[in-house]
Order: sequence, then C-alpha cells, then structure tokens
Amino acid sequence: MVITDDPSTPNPDGDLAVDGIANERLVYRLLAGDEHPVTYDDYASYVEPPLAGLGVLPRDGELVDLGGSGRFALSEQPMLVAGSIGLVGYRYLGTHIIDQLSLADPLGAHMEPGAAGRPGHEKILSWEWLVARFAEPSVDEPVVDDARAALACGRLHDLVDAVEDPLTPGRFLDNLTGAIARTRFRVPMLPEEARADFC
Repeated sequence: MVITDDPSTPNPDGDLAVDGIANERLVYRLLAGDEHPVTYDDYASYVEPPLAGLGVLPRDGELVDLGGSGRFALSEQPMLVAGSIGLVGYRYLGTHIIDQLSLADPLGAHMEPGAAGRPGHEKILSWEWLVARFAEPSVDEPVVDDARAALACGRLHDLVDAVEDPLTPGRFLDNLTGAIARTRFRVPMLPEEARADFC
C-alpha cells in the first residue's frame, strides 16, 4: 500500500493520493489499522491520541480546536472544531461539533474554494471565522473583528439568520424564497475581503 503526496497519482492499485481522489474505504482501513473496522473502538488508536493532550472534553463554555493546535476561546456552550466530524461526533455525542472542512457547515459551504485539496475539502474554515461566529467577543484581533463585522452585514448576515433563526412560518417562507440566491452565494475566505464585500 502506497500513500503518495502527488495529487495526480491515480489509485488503480490501491495507492492513496493525499490531495486527489482516494479510495475512502482504504483510507479508513489504514487509519484504523484493521481490515474490517466497524465500531468506534476499531478507530480509537487513530482518534484518541491527538485528543489526549487536550484534557477532559468537552469543556464548559469553550470552543476547542481539535486540529492539534490546542487553541480555544470562550463560548456559550461546549463546542469542538474538527476536520473529521463523524468519529468525533460519535465520541462526543450531544456536543456541538463544527465541521472545519465545511461539508456540514453552512458558512463554510458558501466559502470560495481555497488552495487545491482533496475533492470537497477545499473550503477550510479558518480559526478567525470560527471565533467570530461562535465565541464570545473577548478576542481582540483585527482579523476576528473583520469576520465578526462581515457576519453582521448584508447577505452574509441573511445567510447566518437563515440557518440559525428558529423555524417560524415566516422564516420558512423566507428560506424558501431565498433558496436559489443563497445557493449561488459565495463568501471570500479572507475576513477582511468579506467585510469589504458585505459591509
């Protein structure tokens, strides 16, 4: 089995291209170190070690980055940021898990693609966007201020309201009539650019 850094390398013999198309079943077999991984315990040797240094999770009132950075910020409820939300979500059932790869995050899904990566993984939410959206306003950084301002302006504010407001009849109607425009809507990855565009 070969894992290659060349994104153009095909996988006919089971090779994995880190930034290209990959055989996902093979990826998870390799991560688990098991030919037939089925339960969470089969993946524990992959999931648990990076979490061990973070102490007891989730932590009340903290947004914690599980990406190995050890970053955290104050938040209203326990939240975990992960790039692989399936296993982490199962490990921490009932905790708000934020998908940093944007496949399950409405803001990230509308981001303009960044650097080339594996298909579906080109829209990585930066820590500044996550702090601006989910953390209490205690971080005093210009880039976080830009992201927080952009989230409060124009069409970006409307997008956040569309997914976070309670689903009343009026909200349902607004979401229905605004669906096509929101589907085509794109957000610059850099908070300062987003602020300039929407405010």
